[in-house]
Amino acid sequence: MKQVKFLILSGFLLASGAQLQASDFAFGLNGGMNFPMWHTDRMDPGAAADAYWRVDPYEVRFSYAYTRANYFSVLLGRKHFFSNATLRPFVEIAGGPVIVNSKREGLAYGLSPVGTLGAEIGINKTFSSLVALRYAGYIYFGDTKSGSWEANHGLSLVAGVTLWF
Repeated sequence: MKQVKFLILSGFLLASGAQLQASDFAFGLNGGMNFPMWHTDRMDPGAAADAYWRVDPYEVRFSYAYTRANYFSVLLGRKHFFSNATLRPFVEIAGGPVIVNSKREGLAYGLSPVGTLGAEIGINKTFSSLVALRYAGYIYFGDTKSGSWEANHGLSLVAGVTLWF
């Protein structure tokens, strides 16, 4: 029964926004889970959160990920939207500096390349929702468990809301 209600609500949102056009300027917030792909006992799935500002096709994103260490990054990305209608699938490539803070080792600094596949769904003239699968790599230098540098990577599944201006 819940699936039927969800399908009806989704159909209503898509049908009600059939005439929507996305704005070139947007601000959004995302939250979700981060799943590390490195195979050690010291990394667990954790939280992922983003706040971003976008002037199509460029985006500045402040990202946070937790996997027994805190990953803070500021990324500059370029999004390619395949449509400018209610349903906006996209691909994005981004990169920027990362700060890694772990309790035992302290701070480390490096770079983070990111690739994203996702879609925005328009709700009304002002809001849209977003679902995305994000791959992020991290290479950082400083005091790490592996020595003077370390490289890691993982997937994030995030969902959020976007405010169009």
